[in-house]
Amino acid sequence: MTTGVYYVPIGCDCAVAYNLDRLNIRSCAFPFDWLRMSPTTIIKLIDNHFEDFLNEKYLVEVSSHIASTIPSTTPIISPTIPSIGSKFPLIDEVWNDNIIDHAIVENTKYKFKFYHDFLTYDSDQLKYVKEKYDRRIKRFYDILYDEHVRKIFIRVDKKYHSSLSYFEKFPNSEVTFINSSGGGSSFGSNNSNGGNVCTSWKKEELDWSILQ
Repeated sequence: MTTGVYYVPIGCDCAVAYNLDRLNIRSCAFPFDWLRMSPTTIIKLIDNHFEDFLNEKYLVEVSSHIASTIPSTTPIISPTIPSIGSKFPLIDEVWNDNIIDHAIVENTKYKFKFYHDFLTYDSDQLKYVKEKYDRRIKRFYDILYDEHVRKIFIRVDKKYHSSLSYFEKFPNSEVTFINSSGGGSSFGSNNSNGGNVCTSWKKEELDWSILQ
């Protein structure tokens, strides 16, 4: 891991990673980029080193689609897979609008869903997803305690959670909170920039320029 600045999404949904990509300031993928979960769950996973994060014992398929007819060895992102109308696209490292039907898998221990990771829910796909998240988790811990790396943890949500101060304990770290309720964007927990009500999950109406 090189020195520099890393923007690290910490929920509450995919809007942060999507807009970092859009602004060309997302240099790599981290574990919470495309997941929707509470700050409490995120902190719990960090503290227990992602225990049971992808433990098959706690995983259940909650939605299956036409993609179950596509071989599980097919790459997650592939131009050969047709767009057939799923609400959630499959994502490898960056956002991809080539939406295909696929499996949605829930972790019942932590109560969150993998909306973008499983083409089908089977052993081959689980292995692929585990390997992908192992890389992201290692990358996350590599920078977490590195004082030479500036880390900007970013969360977009309808209200500020006091638990976000947890992330400020790590060396050379800060938290940017972006308010999606119509109250605008905030840098940290104090300064407001004003903003607009969001009309889609992408939340492009918010003032993401504060990150640049």
